[in-house]
Amino acid sequence: MNINKILKNNDISELIKKGGISLLIRIIGFIAGYIFMYYTVKFFGAETQGRLSISFSFMIFGSLICRLGIDTNFVKIFAIKNNLENAKGIYFKMFPYVLFITFLVSILIYFFADYISVNFFNDAYLGTFLKWTAPCILFFTFILLNASVFRGLKKNTLYSFLFNGGRFLFTLIIFLLFYFLINENPISVVVAHSIGVFLLFVFSFIYIYKYLFPIKSKSTYEVKGLSLIHI
Repeated sequence: MNINKILKNNDISELIKKGGISLLIRIIGFIAGYIFMYYTVKFFGAETQGRLSISFSFMIFGSLICRLGIDTNFVKIFAIKNNLENAKGIYFKMFPYVLFITFLVSILIYFFADYISVNFFNDAYLGTFLKWTAPCILFFTFILLNASVFRGLKKNTLYSFLFNGGRFLFTLIIFLLFYFLINENPISVVVAHSIGVFLLFVFSFIYIYKYLFPIKSKSTYEVKGLSLIHI
Protein backbone atom coordinates (compact mmCIF):
# COMPACT_ATOMS: atom_id res chain seq x y z
CA MET A 1 0.00 0.00 0.00
CA ASN A 2 1.44 3.36 -1.06
CA ILE A 3 1.43 5.73 1.91
CA ASN A 4 2.01 8.78 -0.31
CA LYS A 5 -1.12 8.02 -2.35
CA ILE A 6 -3.17 7.69 0.83
CA LEU A 7 -1.90 10.99 2.17
CA LYS A 8 -2.64 12.72 -1.16
CA ASN A 9 -6.29 11.67 -0.93
CA ASN A 10 -8.01 14.84 0.30
CA ASP A 11 -10.73 13.05 2.31
CA ILE A 12 -8.30 10.73 4.07
CA SER A 13 -5.81 13.55 4.64
CA GLU A 14 -8.53 15.72 6.20
CA LEU A 15 -9.68 12.81 8.38
CA ILE A 16 -6.16 12.20 9.64
CA LYS A 17 -5.66 15.91 10.26
CA LYS A 18 -8.87 16.30 12.29
CA GLY A 19 -8.27 13.05 14.14
CA GLY A 20 -4.75 14.15 14.96
CA ILE A 21 -5.93 17.49 16.34
CA SER A 22 -8.58 15.78 18.48
CA LEU A 23 -6.01 13.32 19.80
CA LEU A 24 -3.59 16.15 20.57
CA ILE A 25 -6.28 18.02 22.53
CA ARG A 26 -7.03 14.87 24.54
CA ILE A 27 -3.35 14.39 25.31
CA ILE A 28 -2.97 18.05 26.37
CA GLY A 29 -6.03 17.72 28.62
CA PHE A 30 -4.67 14.52 30.17
CA ILE A 31 -1.27 16.08 30.82
CA ALA A 32 -2.82 19.26 32.26
CA GLY A 33 -5.01 17.16 34.57
CA TYR A 34 -2.01 15.12 35.71
CA ILE A 35 0.07 18.25 36.40
CA PHE A 36 -2.82 19.85 38.29
CA MET A 37 -3.24 16.79 40.52
CA TYR A 38 0.52 16.46 40.98
CA TYR A 39 0.94 20.03 42.20
CA THR A 40 -2.20 19.79 44.33
CA VAL A 41 -0.63 16.90 46.24
CA LYS A 42 2.84 18.46 46.24
CA PHE A 43 1.74 21.88 47.53
CA PHE A 44 -1.21 20.95 49.76
CA GLY A 45 -1.03 17.24 50.50
CA ALA A 46 -3.13 14.14 49.86
CA GLU A 47 -6.02 15.35 52.04
CA THR A 48 -6.65 18.31 49.76
CA GLN A 49 -6.46 16.07 46.71
CA GLY A 50 -8.94 13.71 48.36
CA ARG A 51 -11.41 16.52 49.00
CA LEU A 52 -10.98 17.69 45.43
CA SER A 53 -11.67 14.20 44.09
CA ILE A 54 -14.85 13.93 46.16
CA SER A 55 -15.93 17.32 44.81
CA PHE A 56 -15.29 16.12 41.26
CA SER A 57 -17.45 13.06 41.95
CA PHE A 58 -20.35 15.27 43.06
CA MET A 59 -19.99 17.40 39.94
CA ILE A 60 -19.81 14.45 37.56
CA PHE A 61 -22.64 12.52 39.20
CA GLY A 62 -24.78 15.66 39.49
CA SER A 63 -24.32 16.50 35.82
CA LEU A 64 -25.13 12.89 34.89
CA ILE A 65 -28.47 13.16 36.69
CA CYS A 66 -29.22 16.57 35.15
CA ARG A 67 -28.47 15.50 31.58
CA LEU A 68 -30.90 12.56 31.70
CA GLY A 69 -29.44 11.17 28.48
CA ILE A 70 -30.31 14.35 26.56
CA ASP A 71 -26.74 14.69 25.33
CA THR A 72 -26.98 11.32 23.55
CA ASN A 73 -30.14 12.49 21.79
CA PHE A 74 -28.46 15.76 20.80
CA VAL A 75 -25.69 13.87 19.03
CA LYS A 76 -28.24 11.89 17.02
CA ILE A 77 -30.49 14.89 16.25
CA PHE A 78 -27.71 17.22 15.13
CA ALA A 79 -26.13 14.47 13.02
CA ILE A 80 -29.24 14.12 10.84
CA LYS A 81 -28.62 15.61 7.41
CA ASN A 82 -30.53 18.79 6.50
CA ASN A 83 -32.01 18.89 9.99
CA LEU A 84 -30.20 21.82 11.59
CA GLU A 85 -33.25 24.07 12.09
CA ASN A 86 -35.23 21.29 13.75
CA ALA A 87 -32.21 20.41 15.90
CA LYS A 88 -31.88 24.04 16.98
CA GLY A 89 -35.53 24.02 17.98
CA ILE A 90 -35.23 20.99 20.26
CA TYR A 91 -32.05 22.39 21.82
CA PHE A 92 -33.68 25.66 22.82
CA LYS A 93 -36.88 23.97 23.96
CA MET A 94 -34.92 21.66 26.26
CA PHE A 95 -32.73 24.51 27.53
CA PRO A 96 -35.07 25.90 30.25
CA TYR A 97 -35.86 22.42 31.58
CA VAL A 98 -32.20 21.52 31.95
CA LEU A 99 -31.44 24.95 33.40
CA PHE A 100 -34.11 24.50 36.06
CA ILE A 101 -32.93 21.00 37.03
CA THR A 102 -29.25 21.96 37.18
CA PHE A 103 -30.00 25.11 39.14
CA LEU A 104 -32.06 23.11 41.65
CA VAL A 105 -29.41 20.41 42.10
CA SER A 106 -26.65 23.03 42.44
CA ILE A 107 -28.62 24.92 45.08
CA LEU A 108 -29.32 21.73 47.05
CA ILE A 109 -25.65 20.71 47.05
CA TYR A 110 -24.61 24.21 48.08
CA PHE A 111 -26.96 24.47 51.05
CA PHE A 112 -26.44 20.89 52.22
CA ALA A 113 -22.66 20.94 51.68
CA ASP A 114 -21.80 21.28 55.37
CA TYR A 115 -24.33 18.63 56.41
CA ILE A 116 -23.03 16.18 53.81
CA SER A 117 -19.41 16.86 54.76
CA VAL A 118 -19.88 16.33 58.49
CA ASN A 119 -22.43 13.52 58.51
CA PHE A 120 -21.26 11.45 55.54
CA PHE A 121 -17.52 12.16 55.32
CA ASN A 122 -16.72 13.37 58.84
CA ASP A 123 -14.73 16.24 57.33
CA ALA A 124 -16.06 19.73 58.02
CA TYR A 125 -13.50 21.34 55.70
CA LEU A 126 -14.91 19.40 52.75
CA GLY A 127 -18.02 21.62 52.91
CA THR A 128 -16.12 24.57 51.45
CA PHE A 129 -14.97 22.43 48.54
CA LEU A 130 -18.53 21.26 47.85
CA LYS A 131 -19.87 24.81 47.97
CA TRP A 132 -17.38 25.91 45.33
CA THR A 133 -18.18 22.83 43.26
CA ALA A 134 -21.99 23.19 43.45
CA PRO A 135 -22.31 25.75 40.60
CA CYS A 136 -20.03 23.58 38.47
CA ILE A 137 -22.86 21.04 38.23
CA LEU A 138 -24.76 23.60 36.16
CA PHE A 139 -21.70 24.66 34.16
CA PHE A 140 -20.47 21.13 33.50
CA THR A 141 -23.90 19.87 32.46
CA PHE A 142 -24.18 22.50 29.75
CA ILE A 143 -20.57 22.00 28.70
CA LEU A 144 -21.31 18.34 27.97
CA LEU A 145 -24.62 19.12 26.30
CA ASN A 146 -22.93 21.68 24.06
CA ALA A 147 -20.12 19.22 23.37
CA SER A 148 -22.71 16.70 22.17
CA VAL A 149 -24.11 19.32 19.79
CA PHE A 150 -20.68 19.83 18.24
CA ARG A 151 -20.14 16.10 18.06
CA GLY A 152 -23.37 15.76 16.11
CA LEU A 153 -22.29 18.61 13.82
CA LYS A 154 -18.95 16.83 13.33
CA LYS A 155 -17.02 19.71 14.87
CA ASN A 156 -14.63 17.24 16.43
CA THR A 157 -12.02 19.74 17.56
CA LEU A 158 -14.61 21.69 19.55
CA TYR A 159 -16.07 18.48 20.93
CA SER A 160 -12.66 17.25 22.06
CA PHE A 161 -11.77 20.55 23.69
CA LEU A 162 -15.04 20.70 25.64
CA PHE A 163 -15.19 17.02 26.52
CA ASN A 164 -11.53 16.26 27.15
CA GLY A 165 -9.00 19.05 27.01
CA GLY A 166 -10.36 22.40 28.09
CA ARG A 167 -11.44 21.74 31.67
CA PHE A 168 -8.04 20.94 33.14
CA LEU A 169 -6.15 23.23 30.80
CA PHE A 170 -8.08 26.26 32.07
CA THR A 171 -7.94 24.95 35.65
CA LEU A 172 -4.17 24.47 35.57
CA ILE A 173 -3.56 27.99 34.26
CA ILE A 174 -5.81 29.57 36.93
CA PHE A 175 -4.32 27.37 39.66
CA LEU A 176 -0.73 28.35 38.81
CA LEU A 177 -1.71 32.04 38.70
CA PHE A 178 -3.32 31.73 42.12
CA TYR A 179 -0.39 29.87 43.62
CA PHE A 180 2.44 32.06 42.37
CA LEU A 181 0.74 35.47 42.28
CA ILE A 182 -1.94 35.53 44.97
CA ASN A 183 -1.78 32.98 47.79
CA GLU A 184 -0.95 29.46 48.84
CA ASN A 185 -4.31 28.52 50.36
CA PRO A 186 -5.47 24.90 49.80
CA ILE A 187 -8.92 26.17 48.85
CA SER A 188 -7.34 27.75 45.76
CA VAL A 189 -7.36 24.36 44.03
CA VAL A 190 -11.16 24.07 44.03
CA VAL A 191 -11.57 27.79 43.29
CA ALA A 192 -9.26 27.38 40.28
CA HIS A 193 -11.24 24.39 39.11
CA SER A 194 -14.57 26.22 39.43
CA ILE A 195 -13.25 29.21 37.49
CA GLY A 196 -11.78 26.88 34.86
CA VAL A 197 -15.12 25.11 34.41
CA PHE A 198 -16.91 28.45 34.22
CA LEU A 199 -14.51 29.69 31.51
CA LEU A 200 -15.11 26.49 29.54
CA PHE A 201 -18.87 27.00 30.01
CA VAL A 202 -18.60 30.53 28.55
CA PHE A 203 -16.39 29.25 25.71
CA SER A 204 -18.97 26.59 24.82
CA PHE A 205 -21.76 29.15 24.54
CA ILE A 206 -19.67 31.47 22.38
CA TYR A 207 -19.57 28.67 19.82
CA ILE A 208 -23.18 27.65 20.42
CA TYR A 209 -24.09 31.21 19.47
CA LYS A 210 -21.90 30.95 16.38
CA TYR A 211 -23.44 27.71 15.10
CA LEU A 212 -27.03 27.79 16.37
CA PHE A 213 -28.05 31.41 15.84
CA PRO A 214 -30.23 32.75 14.35
CA ILE A 215 -33.09 30.43 15.33
CA LYS A 216 -36.59 30.00 13.98
CA SER A 217 -39.60 30.29 16.26
CA LYS A 218 -41.05 26.91 15.27
CA SER A 219 -39.73 23.38 15.23
CA THR A 220 -41.08 20.06 13.97
CA TYR A 221 -39.88 18.41 17.17
CA GLU A 222 -41.85 17.91 20.33
CA VAL A 223 -39.90 18.21 23.58
CA LYS A 224 -41.62 15.30 25.30
CA GLY A 225 -39.97 12.10 24.16
CA LEU A 226 -38.09 13.95 21.40
CA SER A 227 -40.69 12.67 18.95
CA LEU A 228 -40.98 13.88 15.38
CA ILE A 229 -44.39 15.55 15.24
CA HIS A 230 -45.35 18.97 14.02
CA ILE A 231 -46.09 21.66 16.64
